[in-house]
Amino acid sequence: MDAKTIRRRIKTNGIEPSFEDGTFSTMDIVRSIFGDLAGEKLRIARADADLKEAQLAILRKEHIPADAVKQAWAFHTLQTRNIVMHSEAAEPLKRELLRQFETTPLLEKFDTVEATVEQPSGN
Repeated sequence: MDAKTIRRRIKTNGIEPSFEDGTFSTMDIVRSIFGDLAGEKLRIARADADLKEAQLAILRKEHIPADAVKQAWAFHTLQTRNIVMHSEAAEPLKRELLRQFETTPLLEKFDTVEATVEQPSGN
């Protein structure tokens, strides 16, 4: 590995010089090449804690799965659309109300949700 690659990794990993003259210790260089085991363990521990918090929020019913919200929204939108279509309201008003439903961007926002959290299995 050349010096340029090591310098880039030192900068990317945010490793600060160990000495006042701006030089790096051997341990700094080793961390830049092989990574920081303690830092990696901390990252994994934080990710695990975040996952457990998300799972707990689902169990406590503090979060609703996006698919359930999408399904409920679609059902109620369809019901409301049918009520509007079969109402005695004037046709221009019906068209305007239906246009409002067609341009509601709420469902588009749910389509951006890619990650789902499964409920924990009895642990």
